[in-house]
Amino acid sequence: MDFCLHDPSKYGSDWSDATQEKEELRAQDTDLWLTSIGYPTGDYPWGTVWVAFDLKGFSGGGGVRYRASTGPNKAE
Repeated sequence: MDFCLHDPSKYGSDWSDATQEKEELRAQDTDLWLTSIGYPTGDYPWGTVWVAFDLKGFSGGGGVRYRASTGPNKAE
């Protein structure tokens, strides 16, 4: 699951006012938000929480990657 923060006054409203600095700030703010709600970036038994700035995609954001279940309730 991927996501990013949305605040046009801080990160711009469209590609015409996008900058690398704004997208890096979006990634930093996403990291701060995740940490503030108890999910700092890193590996967990259930998956990984990540934040990044992607220069090629010119975007900042984060997400959660869940691990495949190996327990008794694993979907077949």
